[in-house]
Amino acid sequence: MSIAPATLAILLAPWIALHALRQERCVRTTLLLWMKMVPATVISTVASLTISAVIYAHHLHNLQSSALSSTYISMAMLLDATKSRSFFSRDGLAPLGAVTAVTAGLKLAMLLVEEIPKTRLILYPSPHIGRESTSGFWGRLCFLWVNPLLTYGYGHDITVDDIGGLGPEFAAELLHGRFSRRWCRTMTSSSGLSLAMVCFWCMPLAFLAIIIPQLCSTGLAFSQPFIVQRVIAHLQGSASSSSPQSGNALIGATVLAFVGFAVTNNFGKHMSYRLLAQIRGALITELFAKCSRLSMREAKKISVVTLMTADIEGIALALAQLYVIPLSFFQAGLGMYLLSLLVSYSFVLVVVPLVISVLSGYYLGTSTATAFGQWNTAIEHRVKETSNVLSQLTSTKMNGLGPTMVEFLETQRAAEMTASIHYRNVLAWLNFSLLFVDIGTPAVLFAGALFWTGLGGVVNAKQVFPALAIVGLVQHPLALSIQSYGTVMTMMRSLGRIQEFFCTEENKDTRVIGHESTALDIEKSVLHSEAGRKVAQMEKHQESSERTCHNNPVVEFANVDITPAGHDTAILRNVNFTAAQGSLTVAVGAVGSGKSTFLHSVIGEAEVQQGVVSIDREGPVGYCDQHVWLRNTSIQDNVVGPSSFDQDRYDRIIGVCRLKEDIEQFPEGDRYIIGSNGSNLSGGQRQRLSLARALYLEAHLMVLDDIFSALDHPTAMAIFSGLFGENGILRQSRCTVILSTHLPECLDEADQVLVFDGKGKVSTKPAASDTSDMSTKDAQLLAKASSSAEVVDFRGVSKVGLYGMLLKSMGIRWFCLYLVMQMAMSALELLPAPANKLYYIGYASLAVFCAVFGAFSFWFYYTRIVPRSAMALHRTFSETVMRYSQDMTILARLLPGTLSFVLYSFFALVVQYGAILASSKWMSIVVAGIIITACALQYYYLRTSRQMRHFELDAHTPLYTEFLEISSGLRHIRAFGWEEEFLKESYKLIDTSQKPFYMLYSIQRWLGFVLDCKIEFEDVTARYKYGPSCVIRIGNTILTLLMYTNSPDDGDKIALRNVSFIIAPGQNGKSSVILTLLGFLNYSGKILIDGVDVSTIAPDELRARLITISQHSIKFSGTVRDNLLPFQINETSEQNVRARDEEAKEELVRLNIWEIVQEKGGLDSKLEDVGLSSGQLQMLCIARAILRNQEIDSRVVLVDEGTSNIDYETDAAIQTALKEAFADCTVITIAHRTNTIDDCDVQIELSKGEIVTRE
Repeated sequence: MSIAPATLAILLAPWIALHALRQERCVRTTLLLWMKMVPATVISTVASLTISAVIYAHHLHNLQSSALSSTYISMAMLLDATKSRSFFSRDGLAPLGAVTAVTAGLKLAMLLVEEIPKTRLILYPSPHIGRESTSGFWGRLCFLWVNPLLTYGYGHDITVDDIGGLGPEFAAELLHGRFSRRWCRTMTSSSGLSLAMVCFWCMPLAFLAIIIPQLCSTGLAFSQPFIVQRVIAHLQGSASSSSPQSGNALIGATVLAFVGFAVTNNFGKHMSYRLLAQIRGALITELFAKCSRLSMREAKKISVVTLMTADIEGIALALAQLYVIPLSFFQAGLGMYLLSLLVSYSFVLVVVPLVISVLSGYYLGTSTATAFGQWNTAIEHRVKETSNVLSQLTSTKMNGLGPTMVEFLETQRAAEMTASIHYRNVLAWLNFSLLFVDIGTPAVLFAGALFWTGLGGVVNAKQVFPALAIVGLVQHPLALSIQSYGTVMTMMRSLGRIQEFFCTEENKDTRVIGHESTALDIEKSVLHSEAGRKVAQMEKHQESSERTCHNNPVVEFANVDITPAGHDTAILRNVNFTAAQGSLTVAVGAVGSGKSTFLHSVIGEAEVQQGVVSIDREGPVGYCDQHVWLRNTSIQDNVVGPSSFDQDRYDRIIGVCRLKEDIEQFPEGDRYIIGSNGSNLSGGQRQRLSLARALYLEAHLMVLDDIFSALDHPTAMAIFSGLFGENGILRQSRCTVILSTHLPECLDEADQVLVFDGKGKVSTKPAASDTSDMSTKDAQLLAKASSSAEVVDFRGVSKVGLYGMLLKSMGIRWFCLYLVMQMAMSALELLPAPANKLYYIGYASLAVFCAVFGAFSFWFYYTRIVPRSAMALHRTFSETVMRYSQDMTILARLLPGTLSFVLYSFFALVVQYGAILASSKWMSIVVAGIIITACALQYYYLRTSRQMRHFELDAHTPLYTEFLEISSGLRHIRAFGWEEEFLKESYKLIDTSQKPFYMLYSIQRWLGFVLDCKIEFEDVTARYKYGPSCVIRIGNTILTLLMYTNSPDDGDKIALRNVSFIIAPGQNGKSSVILTLLGFLNYSGKILIDGVDVSTIAPDELRARLITISQHSIKFSGTVRDNLLPFQINETSEQNVRARDEEAKEELVRLNIWEIVQEKGGLDSKLEDVGLSSGQLQMLCIARAILRNQEIDSRVVLVDEGTSNIDYETDAAIQTALKEAFADCTVITIAHRTNTIDDCDVQIELSKGEIVTRE
């Protein structure tokens, strides 16, 4: 009996020992090593040597004990115990039995020693090393390593840090290294399976490791029917099988079969979850890496968050079923062979449902993938629209568009639900196929047994129960194969979408780095161009300025045609320009003349169609974009970024940027969290913070795009002096600066001026050029009140109210009807086996009716109740929920199936337990014990699992935030050279998010294992053990959402007319005035408009009756018409949509932007495709306000830096248009440009929240 384990050890030990010895040594030598090795030498000659080698190698070079040595010792111990029992049962062999028993005891001791963790012996501790990493073989197999976390979570509020490490193999950096190397060699392949193959070859052993426990569980499962047959024979008193020894052997065999199945089945699933966690980590890291390489245009087009939520999470769900299809055929073949031993030739009839399952699975699987892809596309569109609305939520509400956008998002949700109907219909047919296989297989089998094979028309218990058990083992994988094929096809579709994203064209840096290697290319480009003569003239003109000659050129343009990224037509042509080291170049021009595109070409973010753009050397570029990009971290972290902290440099830059006084006013100083994109700061503070970050880099080149537009004049000039004055830090460091600005004083310090004429030409003028063409940048939204999240104890939160909310969303009547269907289907499904031919007719009829009825109930639930519930919940939370992407997807996709499964399991349990109790009253004691034990386990388990589920949801939020911050700040990140640092930061976030994701699956496997060991009724166990995790998913999803859940008529006299404010530097209350008027902030006293107290008016109604031109330009993703007339964005009538086209065109013509719009297709063109500059977007918003006033005839207009991005000449024309359009209105204007409020009636100056002057 010892031949088998010894042979296994001899064959496998050398390979395992050599593999372990190649690993780095991680544990020191102690007494524990010799405690393992010494007993091993007495086992057998060759096997003892090989096992000793494995133990030695694994102990020193692996954190875990060897699976081979533990398996060998366990098998040898069991065989010794069996031999000992055999010896004791024979006369005269008791001494030999005693020796064998002692040997088995020694092996047990050795096995226990092997299970001792080596945590304290690790040479190089790592945060990635956790409990599972150091557990013994049986500790991992029986999930003993999960117990400490469950025990702690039962009595405490756990944190992510309490989870510990998952293991070095889960490290995001390691996974990304493996994946990226494989993908770089494969990405050029045109195969649609490239990504799937890369996932396999990155971790082939992990894929193969799942097969062994799955095969073992299959063998143990198929042994159970024969054990049942022997038990029945034993109970019926068969002479050959009724001895006490036989009964004891059956007990041992039963325990071994059922417990062995519980161990191998759950461990196999656990291995699949380990695999999917690793694949998930690899894919998400590559998503981060790819995102940092995209162009800004592509980053805006693609919703990376949707790929992570809908696709990667879908892959995670499907990967666990990947092995079901091949194993189902193996199990079906084995099962039919075993059936033939019980029901003769009628076993061939099982082929009928087998063929039906294969054909239907193939057809439905293909349809499922297509339907699922359509649904994912709809989800991506909804998430993109939702993100766009949420990113400018305050400005949207300021314009009174809150209710309109809520309705718009509900329309998007309705479109998503419509797109999901095809998938739900396919799902209903899929469930019909599952029910047909589940119910039809035993019916067909017994039809053959009764009518064909001549069993006498009667089937006895000895045949029925084993046959039913085998049928269950056959039909279960057959049914799963149908479902799994569709799921796997859906996974392949998701992999295809991710592969398509990975193959998306990346940003191309068309610059040439290094003058020495490119001088000849530049010369050739100039001489061979059509504009060579003009270039020569330009060079001659440039030589007239000593400071801009070709001494140490840092930036050089030679005959360059520049195209914005993602466009085909060059907007700047024949650009020739040189910036010497330490020079200041100022770019001026009208709005939309191409200044920003020119600056983008300097940092490599625009396409060069012709000519050469060269930079003298590699290195970071200090860049400030028109649209300020800040991270949701502290002030200090935003300034320093990934760079090392230097206190002196930091203090100097904070002083130059005039941030010291602001920082002193914040509660936590420079550790103050500024909010998403600096939402807790004023526009000027955001701009100065962005400048401080660029200065802290100490780059040799700085590109500044209108960095003073949100600042008042004194503050702007103070900062400019600190930068470019005689002792300015940029002058002293001889940094080359290219600056776009509207401040005329900047020209006094400029070495050269680039003038953009708006027609594609760029000319160089002396530094004293006229400044009337200068434009300004888009001012940013002012400070918003920060909100704090409420801390919730998730161990004891009642879910009754949550389930009531879910029930209400479904419709109580419809839900009750569905409950009746579920109860009927559960009752019909539990039919007694046919005992004769006459009874069989009714049995088969009820089986067919059950399948049809069940399919109808699934169809009714998925196509009627689920869409209704999803829309109702979306409507409930649409005004407050910020976490649309994951939780709304769970509500529509995961929660319905989970709830259906819980209800079905509950009613099936009631019916099955009822049948058990009806057969024997004594079974009530057993059933009661099972229920009590299960409930105790649930309570113990739920206390931790509920928290883990919440952590699993919350752990995604930092990933989403990181994705959004990277995609919105790509230009800054690449200019700063921070790609590698951001990737390392993403590694940390992924490692953190993997912990609750993996541990949630692990504790679910723990529960499944414990219940499998407690309950030996396989069908009952299989249904019941998943219920708690399903209930938790339902409750936590709704609980998460619940955490995030209120015009004046004409008066007698207008109180104010043309009131304007001149504001002192900093955050002194200017935006707070407008925010208070619009009902955003709390206040004491009264605010009257036309004699009406605004506190008595609903905020949305108040905002809709006022005209607001906000500091931030609101841009929706629809057409130009949608952006001009957003209040009719939900209009469905084509006639009504186009009713005001002429008025819209007239306003665009008056504001001089109609020609640009008309070239791209007029009002029906997508605003994103038109490519308006920041100044032109402000003009579009002004046209929107004028059109809105024509519609509602408002009496009050609020203007907050409405023309800050527009050059002075255009601004003058805009002011004239505003005065004409709002001649009869009270206008409250906030402006830094005094020319915009020269003719106002009242001027008020605010400082630190108080009125200091009134004129």
